[in-house]
Amino acid sequence: MNAIDFFDHGWSMDPSAACMIDGTTGETWDYARVRTMTLRTANALRDRGYGVADKAAVLSDNVPASYATVLAIFRAGITFVPVNPRNAANDNAAILHAFACRILFYHSSFEDVVVAIAKEASGIREFVCIDAPSPSFPALADWQSGAGTERSRFRTNPTTCSRSRRPAGRPAFRRAC
Repeated sequence: MNAIDFFDHGWSMDPSAACMIDGTTGETWDYARVRTMTLRTANALRDRGYGVADKAAVLSDNVPASYATVLAIFRAGITFVPVNPRNAANDNAAILHAFACRILFYHSSFEDVVVAIAKEASGIREFVCIDAPSPSFPALADWQSGAGTERSRFRTNPTTCSRSRRPAGRPAFRRAC
């Protein structure tokens, strides 16, 4: 199973159930809202030509939109590159360059940092603000406009998530990210 399969299982049990709660605003995101966002974002990624050989990152604090974007990356079968929002811009730019990241999603609170990263990480093809209109880059809502919410079975990269399985009579093993 891939990480998105676990999310989809939760959605199938109760789409209206609380999935994420924003710790700063108290806003609740139900499974249906998160699923719609992940489907639109994953379809937009695929429509723009991103695939299993590509890498994507999210630069954000811990907010529901950032987690939903990570799930969309998994849904699209793209490899997720973690970056630390506490790092200096040049450190994150070096990480993104070293891992050949092609697209960076970010929270608007990191606008200035992302502008600096854009100057240093030349391999990044697109920057997308996940929560608000941006003066420098497209907002997620605009970027994914026209992308549907149909569930496509994307070819996935088996190394993009951790999985466990237990063959008959054998102990479980883990494949690390």
